[in-house]
Amino acid sequence: MRYNAGADVALVPDAAERGTNAVGLWLSAALPFLFGDESFARHRAAAAWQELIVEIYRSPSIALDVDTPPMLARYRSELAQGMVGCCGN
Repeated sequence: MRYNAGADVALVPDAAERGTNAVGLWLSAALPFLFGDESFARHRAAAAWQELIVEIYRSPSIALDVDTPPMLARYRSELAQGMVGCCGN
């Protein structure tokens, strides 16, 4: 994940853009971790409230959730087909 030089926080949403699958932040950015239902909106709201500059990073690999057996099956299928990989591809 690469930061925008001016960003305080990088958020990586899930495929539905409802959850947050990854958070990157500078040590000086005191953003609370708010994982769970609708975490993407809650992370953005918390960052806005603290006047932090947010970069949204969209990654096909990181966007895939593996919370349920069907989600894990989809990830495994896409991995086997070479559609996703490691390191934010």
